[in-house]
Amino acid sequence: MIFDKTKRIKIALIIIIVIVIVVAGLFLTGLNCSNLSSNDLNLKLERSVSELVEKDKSVRNCVLAVTKGDGSYSWAGAAGIATQNGQVPMTKDTPIFIASITKLYTATAIMKLYEEGSTFFR
Repeated sequence: MIFDKTKRIKIALIIIIVIVIVVAGLFLTGLNCSNLSSNDLNLKLERSVSELVEKDKSVRNCVLAVTKGDGSYSWAGAAGIATQNGQVPMTKDTPIFIASITKLYTATAIMKLYEEGSTFFR
């Protein structure tokens, strides 16, 4: 199957976002941050997000939020530009229009329920 350029870019962006999320998760599990203070970890995550946007010009912006399951740690950060003309910087509070991506989450949740036998259709 041949993908057009737009689809390849979208796939590449999704892969990059997943990599950033995995790296942030590894940071929190202590792989590279077991002896870092909360402030140092915040700086390291902020630097990672900024470097992603700076290194890969196909990524115009990135927003990442990380929380530890027990509530003992949370962080949110952003980098890049928020508008097409490049005038407005991206922040963690910039609204993002997610379009059709919620279909993926809904379908995944329904399939999980189906696998558990918790749905009414079988």
